[in-house]
Amino acid sequence: MIVRMILGYLFWAFLGSFGVHRFFLGRPKSGLTLLLLTVISFALLLAAMGPMITEIMQAEDAAAVDADLLADQVLVSPYFMPSMALGAIVGLWLLADLILVALIVLKDEEEAELARQEAGSTVVYGANMDPSFQATQRAMELDDFDDRPRRRALPDDFVMPWRQENPRGEQKTYKPGED
Repeated sequence: MIVRMILGYLFWAFLGSFGVHRFFLGRPKSGLTLLLLTVISFALLLAAMGPMITEIMQAEDAAAVDADLLADQVLVSPYFMPSMALGAIVGLWLLADLILVALIVLKDEEEAELARQEAGSTVVYGANMDPSFQATQRAMELDDFDDRPRRRALPDDFVMPWRQENPRGEQKTYKPGED
């Protein structure tokens, strides 16, 4: 558990904006979302900086480039603010993951411990089995210990055997042992 947590934090520290720590902790959907947010943010930032990069590359004398004018062009670019907004979302997500990495590792360890306990006393469910199916199976196991009578739905035309009428129109009451 400690090694997994340390590796999770190392991935978070060095490759966190790409969601590598999320992939490592078994959360691929959120890892992919974080990766896409980062890539889109960088792409928008490059699009905003495009005119500045082009002008610097075309300038024959680096001293002749007006840096303030170029910076103003980047700030008024329609791509700059969306890039910064996505960057802020990624940053806040990483800040939240500072705490969530430990919580994810602890939760996974607790679930593994529960699975080990269940394996000792009941049926072990496959790791690749649908979680909702596992929950249903566990509920059914718990329900088996409940000794209350259950009501089952019967068809509308069903008549209880002890209430069936005999050919003479009399009702017969069923008594155990009688045929």
